[in-house]
Amino acid sequence: MSSRPSTSAAGASTSGTSKPKPVKAGSNWKKLRKTLAPSSDEPSPKRRRPLPRSEPSSSSLRLDSPATGSPAPTTLPWFAEDLSPEDLALVRTAGTQAPQGSASALGVAETREEQRRKKAIILGGRKEDAEGKRDPGTYLAIDCEMVGVGPLGSESMLARVSLVNWHGHVVLDTFVRPLEKVTDYRTWVSGVRASDLKGAPTFADVQARVAALIKGRVLVGHAIQNDLKALLLSHPRPLVRDTATFKPLRDIAKTKHPALRNLARLVLGISIQVEGEEHSSVEDAQATMAVYRTQHAAWQKALGREAKGRKGVVGAGEAAGEEGEKIERTARKASAKARQGNAEAQSAVKKAAPAAEWWKE
Repeated sequence: MSSRPSTSAAGASTSGTSKPKPVKAGSNWKKLRKTLAPSSDEPSPKRRRPLPRSEPSSSSLRLDSPATGSPAPTTLPWFAEDLSPEDLALVRTAGTQAPQGSASALGVAETREEQRRKKAIILGGRKEDAEGKRDPGTYLAIDCEMVGVGPLGSESMLARVSLVNWHGHVVLDTFVRPLEKVTDYRTWVSGVRASDLKGAPTFADVQARVAALIKGRVLVGHAIQNDLKALLLSHPRPLVRDTATFKPLRDIAKTKHPALRNLARLVLGISIQVEGEEHSSVEDAQATMAVYRTQHAAWQKALGREAKGRKGVVGAGEAAGEEGEKIERTARKASAKARQGNAEAQSAVKKAAPAAEWWKE
């Protein structure tokens, strides 16, 4: 009677005779092995040992790398002649170094202080300036603040006028008593309050003072026609510099109607008319003049090209001379027209005098 051989017996008998033939792996087994992690007895692929990292030296850092910011300017800023060495160093390094004001360096408070100092330097009008820089000079910048009159304050009326000179010093800054009752002080944007207008100079007085100051001077403004309209004044066109219409500034802002706050940010690198804060006609006038100072040379060159183009083959010197005479003739005509308009405005002011006492109510 035969029996099935046990596994051990079979192994013993085969070991003594010949080796078994290797069994080929099936296709399913090959697919399964690809999905399985390599076993511990299989050699793992060799990994390349990482090279030792060395800290970059200061000489190997690029000047325009993120660690150091953009390259430091190699030329002096346009307002350098007005700065002390310390302030000049502050302005030249502002924005060219790593953000020192981030929490890891000086802290938020010190960063704001640096921004405040930079803004004060660029806008000008500093206390330490020489007396000669406080005179009106040839160039004046103007800005006005308005309040609302009429139903729901839908109409605008002059409430404050500010004039600054080339260096940003205040030549005139006064509130104006409106001719009509104010229905909306617009304090959130104008910064004007009811207490500011009580006892303020009359419109006629302020108008006469402004007219006397700007006569024969170059007047700089942003959308300046609004300021002149509010004052019921005119000014010779050749003596007007409007930063809202100068093409190079429009190109910088990439719009035909650049806002002053955008020009201040793009051209000067400062912030004005911050959302949620009251406007200041003095600061706006200083910013307008500062923007103009950066464009003064290009502006004068453009005016020279216009004069030369109009004269054709006539020499530039003759063209400039005749252009100057034309400016004087235009100024005389405009002054006569302004005097006539001022007389009419004075008459209108006198007729409106009873209404001008509304603030005593």
